Parts: sequence; structure tokens; C-alpha cells
Amino acid sequence: MQKVLKSNFLIMAICLFGLAGAMFILNNDKVNLTIENGYHSVTAEQLGNQSLLSLTGEWSFYPNQFLTTEAIWKEKEVTTLVNLPHSWRDEDVTYFKQSDRYGYGTYHLQLEIPEQLVGQSFGLYLERIGSAYRLFVNGIEQEGVGVVSQSAQHEQASLTRNAVFIQPQDEKIDLVVHVSSHSFREGGIYQNIYFGLEQFVLNSYLKDLALEAVLIGALLAISLYHFIVLRIRGNDLSNLYISLVGVLGAIRTWVYNEEFVFLLFPEIDWQVMMKIEYITPLLIFIALILYLKKNYQAEVNGTVANLSIMLIVVVSTFILFTPTRVFTNLINIHVLIMVLLLGYYIFYVGIIATFRKRPGSVIYLIGLMIGVVGIINDTLFVTNVIDTVNLFSYSIFSFLIFRAMISSYRYGLTFERNEQLNSELIQLTANLEDKVVERTSELLMMNKELNSLQRQRGELLTNIAHDLGAPLFGIQTHLHLMKKTDLSQDASERLQALDEKLLYMKRLINDLFDLSKLELKHLSFYYERVPAEGWVQNNNRKCQQSILDQGMEWEYKKELDLEDYTLFIDQTRIEQVIENYLQNAVKFSRGKGYLLKISYELESSQSNQFLKVSIRDFGVGISGDDQVHVFERFFSNREGVTEGTGLGLAISKAIIEQHGGTVGVVSQLGEGSTFYFTLPLELN
Repeated sequence: MQKVLKSNFLIMAICLFGLAGAMFILNNDKVNLTIENGYHSVTAEQLGNQSLLSLTGEWSFYPNQFLTTEAIWKEKEVTTLVNLPHSWRDEDVTYFKQSDRYGYGTYHLQLEIPEQLVGQSFGLYLERIGSAYRLFVNGIEQEGVGVVSQSAQHEQASLTRNAVFIQPQDEKIDLVVHVSSHSFREGGIYQNIYFGLEQFVLNSYLKDLALEAVLIGALLAISLYHFIVLRIRGNDLSNLYISLVGVLGAIRTWVYNEEFVFLLFPEIDWQVMMKIEYITPLLIFIALILYLKKNYQAEVNGTVANLSIMLIVVVSTFILFTPTRVFTNLINIHVLIMVLLLGYYIFYVGIIATFRKRPGSVIYLIGLMIGVVGIINDTLFVTNVIDTVNLFSYSIFSFLIFRAMISSYRYGLTFERNEQLNSELIQLTANLEDKVVERTSELLMMNKELNSLQRQRGELLTNIAHDLGAPLFGIQTHLHLMKKTDLSQDASERLQALDEKLLYMKRLINDLFDLSKLELKHLSFYYERVPAEGWVQNNNRKCQQSILDQGMEWEYKKELDLEDYTLFIDQTRIEQVIENYLQNAVKFSRGKGYLLKISYELESSQSNQFLKVSIRDFGVGISGDDQVHVFERFFSNREGVTEGTGLGLAISKAIIEQHGGTVGVVSQLGEGSTFYFTLPLELN
């Protein structure tokens, strides 16, 4: 546990040092001057140490007027000295109306450079000045930002950073800045203006742009990664929410750096950019709330989450439909809402999840705390309480890195679990293989024993049938001789009944003999190729005669041409099957119907053709339960009818299967039965 705590504190320390490092990287090449009375003499040493000089200190200020350089020099005395950077919203501002503090004015500063540096190229790096300005150097107008005006109707606001390069021809550098602020919360030169040699100014300007561009790219890359993971694992919506956080963070960073926006959309309305800049952090909060609600369901109160989202939607709607000068003035309320929401999700959700030892909860808690640090820093920065840099985007990036750490941690746990399960599976598989080998050996032994018993049973049945056949033949012979003598009617009837029982036993013995031979594959088949059409006609004549001899009527149906087909069959055995079918049909039709139907059809199975022979009766029918047993040995109980050996259909099935065909029955109680078999056909 102590190791875990140490590692968590280490992570938090690294992140805090990372944010501090970002501030240091962005500010380490800048040195603050102390300007007094609107004048400062710059030394060669200050300009030559690869640093930018922040023009902080007392500038001359002329409120509510735009003055040229000549007009300023004609002024007998400076009306106001202001310490820059300085916002017109600050409490000590007395030169504008206390009610709104919007207006315009002129800033003036005189610099003096060493004589040996005259003629060299210098640069001015101007950060955000609200909300539009014009720049004059030694009376010559340079590139400004926006369009200044004495009224809000004609002002065109913009908060773009700007770099201007000059080549002074004497030691004096006279700076005049016209500023108007009718559209934005902060007015005046509320961020720094830097001065230095051209190469240092250009390097600092490009470095700041490059850092922001890299940050945008990193946020988009993380967003794309989570979107790809979402596409692969579509069931995890948390990846969608994190992807949205990355995209929205990149958009917010993009619009905050207006120079990037103007590269793609030079005619875009500045107020649209400001609304996007203020709304995107709120949308990020919605995505984070949905993410936390998805991953910490037991800790996040659903009602609080829904109310939080509703509150954010209300604030976003307010920003969307109000002018810039209105909603930017409410930044403190804006920040207060975000801090309160983050406070709930940190000090309630995060801490509870940590105590419950939810996976990744500590990392998540640290990530949100970094976010709070970034928001507080930015609030103090934009209100000129502290002189740092905007860290909101960096805190979002830090949170996404923490999210990646949580995912890595969870995937690590999953991987370890998979490794453990894989090891257990390998062990189980090895044991299973041993068991399979053992069971297979046992089954082979049992199968061998069963085959031996089956063979012995078949041989026993064959021997029994053979041994019973001889005495039965003798008994039957004596009965026939006795029937030729003069006997009473009663004795003759008894002899006739006995003769019928002997015939039944003889048939049973013959069936047992045939069945045992079939099972042992000892029964001989005499196959021959016969024309299918001729066999059908011949079989039809025999069936007709057999049915008529039984006192039954018959119908014959054949709607196919078999001239091109041949059957490879043992005709005697097939006739035995048909005779079994006919005898069953007659037996179970007594008292129910006197019509039998025989039909011939073609059936296809994959690439083979079969002749299907069906015999239908209109007798008692067979129940669904009995249909699955009718082709089993000794099964004869069909609706109380128990005549027969119960072996005929079993023998028929064995014969047909020996020919490569199938048997079956379709029946319904009270409506008769259709018994069929199929035989393979060969093309001539």
C-alpha cells in the first residue's frame, strides 16, 4: 500500500512539475524592465543575452483620445501614468466610467537604444491587447490588430498576437499605441509587449505558435486513437467521451490562438470565435461527466450528473445568445461553476472511488486536480492577478494522458488476468488431453468388447435359427401327413391352428436368421444392373397381383421418365422389402380401408439421384412417438395390433441401407401411413 501511495504522489509531482515546466518554457526567455515616467534606456547587455525585454512599468496614457506622435509631444504634461500590463477593469482605474469601463485611449513610451545598435533590426512582440489597436513607431504606422474606434458600432475586435519588426535610424524609439475596447471584458494593454533584437523576437513568436500547434496535434492524435479504439470496441462509450474531450480541447486551443483560425477562415466573425472559446470548455465538462458516469456508476449520483449537464447547457445557451461584452464579463461565474462541479467530482466521486479501490481511481483523481490547477491559473491569468500563461489546454492534455494511464493500467490487469487464464487453460487442456486419451482407450476397449458380443450374439441367433429349423420342418411334415387322414372336424381345426403357428415360428426363425446375417455382413447379395423403367413396370405388376390377392384395391402413380436410369440392386432382396411393406399395409388397413397406393418419384441429394418408392395405406396410422421406433427390431405395438414378428421392417431397413438408400414413414393417426424407401440411380 505504501508503494502505491508513493507512486501516486510521484505521478502527481511529475505532473505539477510538468505544468510548471510549461510555464518556464514559455517565459524563460523574457526579462521584465522597470519603466519610469514613460521612458527607458535599454543597454547593449540587456539586448544581447538572447532575451526579450518585457516593457513593464509606467507608460504615458491619454484616455478618451487618439493622439499622433506630434500631438503627444505638443502636450505640456502627461495626464496619466499607468503600470503595464494593466486592465481597464481593475479597481484602481479612475479614467473611465465606473459603470462600464469601456472606452479608448493612447499609450506612449519612449525607448533609447545604444548608439552602436542603431541600424540593426529590432522587433516588438505584442500579446493580446483588448480589443483592437493601432501601432506607431517613430510616427510611422505599423501592423495593428482589428479596427479601433471611439464607438462600439465601428470597432472590429480581435485578440491576435502580433510581431512587428523595425530598423531605427537613431537612438530614440517612440512607441504610440491607440487602443479601443468596446467588445471584450478586458480593455487596454492587459498583456505584455516585448522588445528585442529581430532574431530573438521571431524565435519567441514562432516558439509560442509551435507549442500551441504541437498541443493541438497531440490532442487530435489522442482523440483519433480513442476513436479508433471505439470503432474496434464499439461497446465501450467511454472512448467516445474521451475522444470528444480531445477534439473539443483541440478546437478550444485553436480558437484561443486566433492567428490559426484566420489562416483558414480570414473572414470569420470574431464574436463567433469568442463564443466557441467559451462554450468548448463547458462541452468538455459534459463529456467528462458522461465519462465518469459511465466508468464510476456506483460513485456518481445520476441526479447530480443530470443537473450538472442541465446547468452547463443553460450557461452555454446564455453564451450563445448574448453579446461578447456581456458573457465575457461573467467569467468569474463561469469559472465558479466549473470549479464547483470539479470539486464534487474530485472530493466526492474521486475520493470515494479511491477508498473503494476502484481501478485507476487515484490516477483519475490526480488528473482532475491538475485540471482544477489549470482552471484556477487561467482565471487568475486572464484577470491579471498573476503573470503566467494559459494552461487550460495543457491541463486537458494532462487529463487525457492520465486517462491513457488508466487504460494502460486496466489493460495491464486484463492482460495479467488473460495470462493467468491462459496458463490455467493450458493446464486444463493438458489434463483434458490425458483424460481424452484415457477415455478413448476405455471406449476402444468397450467398443471391441461390444463388437465381440455383437458377433457372438449374431452367431448365436444364426445357430438357434438353424437348430430350430430342422425339428420344425419335421413337425410340419408330420402335421401335413396327419391332415391327410380321416379326422374329426374339431381335430382338423386344431391341426390347422397348429400349422399356422408353425408357419409363424418358421417365419420368425427365418427373419432372425436373415437379420443376424445382415448384422454380421454374412448375408449374400446378388447385385445386378437393371433398367429402372423395366424394374418399375415389373414391380408394379407383382404388387398389383399381390394386392388383388389380398382382396384390396390399388392405385399406381408414376409421373417420371426413367429410361435414362439404371438400378444396381439385388432384385430378390428388394422384392422382400416391398413384400414387407405390402403385408404391413394390408394388415393395418383391415376394417379401415381397402385401397393401397404405390408411387414412384425422383429425389436429389447433392449430386446424386434416387428413386423413391412409396406405399400408402388408409388404415389406423401411427402415433408420432411410435414413428421413431417402427424400424427397430421386435417393435410391433401399433394401436393394439400385435401381429407379426416385429422384424420385417428392421430387415427392410438393413437391406435398403446395404443398397445405399434410406427408409422412412409419414403417418397420422386415423388417416393411414406412407412407408417409403429410396434406391440410388445411375445414368445409362
